[in-house]
Amino acid sequence: MFSVEKYADSVKKHLENHSDMLVRNLKKIFKYNFSSEVDLLEFTVYVDDNTFEFSIMMFLMDLNGDEVVYKGKDKTIFVSSTEILPEVKYCDIDESLLDDFYEFYDQNEDRFYTQEQLIFTKWFSQCWEKADGDTVKLPSYFAFPNDDRSYDLKNHQWVHDEKKWF
Repeated sequence: MFSVEKYADSVKKHLENHSDMLVRNLKKIFKYNFSSEVDLLEFTVYVDDNTFEFSIMMFLMDLNGDEVVYKGKDKTIFVSSTEILPEVKYCDIDESLLDDFYEFYDQNEDRFYTQEQLIFTKWFSQCWEKADGDTVKLPSYFAFPNDDRSYDLKNHQWVHDEKKWF
């Protein structure tokens, strides 16, 4: 009835529905004037496996792994982290099948997590490129909460956090 592959295909299709909005929002962000205290941008995706929704936040970070909030008087400088994509659906599961789906999900949790991570990362990276992300001067990463590595959007590779934070 369920397969990781069918689930992955469904997630890919749903993500594509949000590509235009993400590209638009990224293009806006690329025009921001960031404080000189900001050393890197971290885009973190928050996936809710209970509601099948996700959101993406952009965090302004320094090299110590601390969030930067600009408190100066220059009104042209972007002040703090922001939501890039509000909570939106990434998958639809028929409500009558939820219990069976969660049972299947629990039995294959590692495969699901790996697939989700790859799918979300590839999708975000493609949107990043469509939005001309290479024009951003700051190092930029795509991350999942509680993971010890991030995807380097400029070098197109996974890096462990200790390398990201120099």
